[in-house]
This record gives sequence, C-alpha cells and structure tokens, in this order.
Amino acid sequence: MTGRSAALYDARLHALNGSGCRLPHLWLGDGRSLYSELGPEFTLLRFDQSIEVLPLLMAALGKKVPIKMLDLHFTVAPEPYRHALYLSRPDQHIAWRGDAARAIRRRL
Repeated sequence: MTGRSAALYDARLHALNGSGCRLPHLWLGDGRSLYSELGPEFTLLRFDQSIEVLPLLMAALGKKVPIKMLDLHFTVAPEPYRHALYLSRPDQHIAWRGDAARAIRRRL
C-alpha cells in the first residue's frame, strides 16, 4: 500500500467504527457471530479484560439503563476494533468507544 492509499484506508477504517456507525461484524472463536451475542439492550464489548468495568455497569443499572457485558477473547483485537471498549446500542450501532470505562461512566 502506498502512503496515500494507506492514509485513505486508515481514514475509512476510523470512520467505520466511530459513534453512530454500525458495529463492525466479526466471527467469534467458536464460530458464532458477534451480532448473535448482542442483547436487546445496550452491550458493553470488552477486548481487554484487565479494564475494570464494574463501576460503569453499576452506574448504568442505577440509572435503569439495561446493559449486557460481553467479554471478547482475542490475542489482538481484530480490525477495525482499535479500542478496548465499545458500547453497542440496541440497534447494533456504536454509542461510544474508548479505552477507559470512567470516560463513559461520566456521561451516564
């Protein structure tokens, strides 16, 4: 890939996983579709299990925001998942993405 095409690819990839975009599909290790694992509520996807999310989940429940936790086990998160955490809306679109749960907890 040339420098220009690599930059375009990077920009498109970034746009495809931003807030408001449909959550990119991926196949899980056991052959299940990510979409089949999303609940009818908000789903917090966690690619890095070392990130503490319990305070976020408790805050959501305290405000009566239905939320499901989904730990995803990959050695390296697949493209285009560049962040450790994604909050999926019930319509399978990205509500938020980031690398620290405290950033989204403040917005609840």
